[in-house]
Amino acid sequence: MMIMAQKVTIQVEKQPGDEDFFACYMLDDMPGFGLAGYGDTVQEAIDDLYIAQEEMKELFHEEGKAFPELAFEFRFDEDTPVPEGLRMQAEMVAS
Repeated sequence: MMIMAQKVTIQVEKQPGDEDFFACYMLDDMPGFGLAGYGDTVQEAIDDLYIAQEEMKELFHEEGKAFPELAFEFRFDEDTPVPEGLRMQAEMVAS
């Protein structure tokens, strides 16, 4: 049986007033949790988001709850550099 992943939009942006600090966070409301990541680069912030997702999965598992399969769609503000691996997806979202 194939489980469909729920699409979740992730906003990635440079933090106001801070040259070298980035954040990414869920724009969609999910029941019982939210995810965010932070870092000195865009890639570090995205990597931190994936770590937060794994930690949340573990917490749900410990509590005997099912954690949904998620498919992230990243959106970048105009001041945020897009990592090479996400450039094509970012162009698709912008068009």
